[in-house]
Amino acid sequence: VFGSALPRSVFREELFSSRFCLVPDGFSAISARLYEVMAHGCIPVIISEAFHPPFEGVVDFRRFALFVRPGEVPYAHQILRRVGQAQHA
Repeated sequence: VFGSALPRSVFREELFSSRFCLVPDGFSAISARLYEVMAHGCIPVIISEAFHPPFEGVVDFRRFALFVRPGEVPYAHQILRRVGQAQHA
């Protein structure tokens, strides 16, 4: 967590070096943030009660993303620690 906005290059490096990237609910379930974290190789951690992914009938997001309900956010660090290295291949 940073106290102010990061320069774009620094933000990109943070994404590239991160294992997990948060994708909070926005104005719609399909947000640029989802595509941005996927393009940088992060495991998307989708924070939502009712996420309806793009290409829902074609792409199984459960195979490469984690889902956390907003009420579980205080425990997200524990949830993420349980994801083993083998699952992050």
